[in-house]
Amino acid sequence: MEIPVVHVAGISAGSRESIAADGQALVFTAGAGAVRVDITAHGSLKNPVFFHLPRKRLYGQKFSWERPSGPVVIGETANEDAKIKAKDKVNTASCVVASATAVAVGETGYLPRVIVYSKSALPLAVIQEHQFGVQHLRFSPSGRYLASLGTPNDGYLYIWEIGMDTVSNQSASGVALHSSNRCISQVNDIQWISETQLVTVGVRHIRVWTVETGAANNGVLAGRNVVLGSQADCTFQCAVKTNGEQTGLTGAPGSPGGVSPFLVATKTAISKVGPGLSQALQLDMNITSMIMRDSELVVAGDGVRKFDPNTFCELPCDISVTGVKSIASGEEMVFLTDKGIAQTDGSYLKEDLNEQLIGIRSFGDRFYSWGGNSLVVWADEERIQQVFDFEISSASLGSHRVVGGLEGQLSIDGETMNAHAGPVSDIDSIDDMVVSAGRDRHLQIWRRINGKWDLQTIPLLGPLSKARIINRESIVTVVGNKTVQIHTLVENDFVTEKTLPIKVLVLDLDVNDNTLYLSTSERQLLSFDSSGTQLGSYKTLDIQNEPIGLSHIRAVTVEGSQYVVAAATDKSVCIYSHPQGQLLAAEWAHATPIKGIAVCGTRIISYGDLIVERQLIKEPERPASPMRSLSPVRSIRPSSPTRRAASPIRTPVPKSPTPARQSQGSRSTSPIRAPSPRRLAAQPAAAPTLRLSSSRLATPPAVISTTPVSATESLEKALNGYILSDESAPHLQPLLARAIVKSGSREKAFESLAESVSGEIAKYLKTKLDTK
Repeated sequence: MEIPVVHVAGISAGSRESIAADGQALVFTAGAGAVRVDITAHGSLKNPVFFHLPRKRLYGQKFSWERPSGPVVIGETANEDAKIKAKDKVNTASCVVASATAVAVGETGYLPRVIVYSKSALPLAVIQEHQFGVQHLRFSPSGRYLASLGTPNDGYLYIWEIGMDTVSNQSASGVALHSSNRCISQVNDIQWISETQLVTVGVRHIRVWTVETGAANNGVLAGRNVVLGSQADCTFQCAVKTNGEQTGLTGAPGSPGGVSPFLVATKTAISKVGPGLSQALQLDMNITSMIMRDSELVVAGDGVRKFDPNTFCELPCDISVTGVKSIASGEEMVFLTDKGIAQTDGSYLKEDLNEQLIGIRSFGDRFYSWGGNSLVVWADEERIQQVFDFEISSASLGSHRVVGGLEGQLSIDGETMNAHAGPVSDIDSIDDMVVSAGRDRHLQIWRRINGKWDLQTIPLLGPLSKARIINRESIVTVVGNKTVQIHTLVENDFVTEKTLPIKVLVLDLDVNDNTLYLSTSERQLLSFDSSGTQLGSYKTLDIQNEPIGLSHIRAVTVEGSQYVVAAATDKSVCIYSHPQGQLLAAEWAHATPIKGIAVCGTRIISYGDLIVERQLIKEPERPASPMRSLSPVRSIRPSSPTRRAASPIRTPVPKSPTPARQSQGSRSTSPIRAPSPRRLAAQPAAAPTLRLSSSRLATPPAVISTTPVSATESLEKALNGYILSDESAPHLQPLLARAIVKSGSREKAFESLAESVSGEIAKYLKTKLDTK
C-alpha cells in the first residue's frame, strides 16, 4: 500500500532562501520538501511536483528505480540499525534553488542534507556534509556548480561539481566536491557573479571566492575580502550582479583580477563594488532583496522600487506589494511576503494557511476546513468560503451545516443561538440529529421532530473534548480527555448507560460502521461496539517497530477492507490494517506536528504547516513516478571460498560451534553484493544447500517489496547462487512468508511452492530444502 503526495496547498516558506524561479517554473519550500509549479500567462499554477526524500528510504534499503544505482550519496549516513528519535525522522526544508535541469533542496534538523533532483523529482544526489543545517544554495549560471553554505554553527562553503545529462535530466558523471572553505563571519547572502566567481556578504564583510579549474584546483576555495573603508561596521543584506566589464578590486592585496561588478545592500543603502566600494543610493525604506531584470534594478523590502543600475535614477514602478522578503524572477516576477507568494498586481498565487486553519473534516468526496471566522469547502481547484460573525471553534457539514463558536454560539443552517456557556469543543451531525460538546460540562443533543429542533441537555462531570454519534441511538463522549461514556436512547431521551474502563488519556476517537475507535497515550488503538463492549486492541508501531502515539485517527472501509488512517506523533501519516494492526504505509511531508486529518474516498488530507493531499493506492503496480517505486531490495555478496566451505549454511553436515559463530559474524558485519561471473563459473556443479531460518519465517516481514517476483524466478535465482543464505534472500523470504500464512504450515507452504514450478526445482525443494 502506498500514499504518495499528489497536491500541496499553502506554503511554509519563511525566509528569502525559501523561494526560487527558473523560466516559467516556481519552486518553494513546503514542509519537509519543496514544490515546483508552472506559472501560466493568466497567473494560475499548474503541473505541481512535490520534491521529498524520506530519510528512512536511505536506511538499510536500496532504490529500485530505472537507474539501478540510485542517487549518489556523499557524506556519512546514520547507522541503519540505530533507532531514530521521532523528532529526527523528518527535517525541515530550509532553502531551495533551481537551474535549467535540476532542483536542489537544503534541510535543517537531524543530519541535514542537500538533495539534488531532476525536474521530474528523481533524486540524483544526496549530500550529507553539513552538520547543523543548510542556509544557502546557489547554482552557477550554467548549472555546472552548486554552492552550499551551512548555518553559522557550521560555516562551511562547499562547491559541488554536477555532471548533468540535459537530455535525460539524469546525473551523467555524478556529483563531486570541487573545493571548500569556511566562512568565519555570519553570511546573509551568496550570489554567483560569473561562472567561476561568487560573493558572500554579511556582518562587516564582503568576500569574493574564485573557483579554480583544471590543474589549479587543489580542493581549497580561494577568497579575498573587499576593503570596506567607511562601511567597515555595516551589515550587508544582499548582493546582485550587474552588467559591465570585469575589473580588479582595489585595495585588496592579492585580490583576483577580472571581477565582475556587483551591488551590495545594507538595510537602507546600496553600494557598488568594482573596482572599489562606494555608496550609490540611500533609500527611505528597509531593503531585503534585489535583482536585475530587463536591465533594471528591482529593490524590495517595505515596498518595491525600480532603478537604473548605472545612474541609480528611480524608474516608474506599478508593483503594489509590501512586506517583501524575497524576489523570484523567471518569466514572471513573484514576491515572497508574510502572507504568501504574490504577483506584481498584489494578488496571491499561494497563501500561507498555517494561521488560518484550526480544524479539517471530510464531506463526501470533498473536505472542509475552518479557522478564524470563515468556513471553507475545498472542491478540486475551487474553494467555497463562508464568513460568520463569530470566531469558529468547530464545524460539521452533512445534512445540515452546523458551526460552533468560541463563545458558545451554535449555528444550524444559518440560525444562530447561544448553546454553551463556553467554547464549543466538538460537533457531530447525522441526518436530523446534531450533538455539540462544550467546555461548560454540557452535552447538547438536537433532534429535528416535526420540522422543529428539540433540545436535550445532559450535564456531565467535566469539560467535554470529543463527541461523536455512533448511530441514531448511541452517542459517545470524552470527558476530561480520560472518561469515555456511551449515551443510549431510552424511549425518547438519551441516558448515560456505560463508562468505558479507560484510565489513560484519549488522544482521538472516530466512528465507522457502528464501531468506536480510540487512540490512547499508551500508544494503543482500542475498538468497541455501540454498546461499549471491547472488540480488540493492539499496539501502534512505527516503521522501526517502536510504539508510537496517534494524535488523530480516521477509520475507513476501502473495497471491503477496514483501515485506520492516522496522524502520528512523529509527523507521519500512517495506515494500519484493522483489526490486525499491521502498519501498511507511513509517509512524511510535514515539518511540524499534524493538527488534523480527513479521508475523502481514497484521498487523505492532513494539515499542519500546510495542507497535504495523498492518494491511497491499495495494490499498486510498478508506478510511473520514481518517488513511488522504492522497495527494500538488498544487493548480494557471497562469502569468500574459505568461509563458504566452513559455513553451516553451505552444507547440511553439522560443524563445530566456532566456525558457525564466525560465519554468522561475517554475515552480520560484511556488506552484501552480487557474485561475479568468474566466481559463479568456479563453483562446483552441485547446487548449494539453501537454509531458511525458521525464526525469520515465523513472522512475515512488516515491509514487503511491491516488486512482482514469480516463484519460478525466485527459486531459479536461489539455485543459481544469487541467494546463498537466509541473510540474503529478500525475494524468496516474502514469497515463503505469504505461502506460510496462506497454507497454515511450513510443510504445506513448501509443497505448494514446489507444485508451482516444475522439473529440477521441484525435485530440489523436496530433497534438499532444510525445513527445520
